[in-house]
Amino acid sequence: MKKFNKIICVLAAVILLFSFGNVAEAASSATVDLGDGYKARIDRPHDTKTGKWHGHVYKGNKQIGSENVDGTKHDGKTFKDVPKKKLSKLKDSKKWKEAKSKNDKLVKQRNSQSSFSNFLKWLGNNLVILSI
Repeated sequence: MKKFNKIICVLAAVILLFSFGNVAEAASSATVDLGDGYKARIDRPHDTKTGKWHGHVYKGNKQIGSENVDGTKHDGKTFKDVPKKKLSKLKDSKKWKEAKSKNDKLVKQRNSQSSFSNFLKWLGNNLVILSI
């Protein structure tokens, strides 16, 4: 009977976890003109489970930096080679602020799912259904 209860709990947990679907927003990218031939492209996460919203800065067709909206490296790069005025313009833009907000929401959703997942694992290991 205990084995049956565990199977039911695990099955319920799997169904609940897959019911959350894709937590990343379905937008492709946004561009910001930084002036003087500089442009930025802001992208959604590549990987919906671990990725982050991020930006790429170009001078003409050459990429000069990329970074996640939380300030961490993206593709092993940062914005250290981007002129400060251009970087300031990007980070003050409405699109960058929206991407930061979406990233914060995404991180929060991931954390709550993780906690719920841990709770379901605990429940599966500790639940005892009494039969009459």
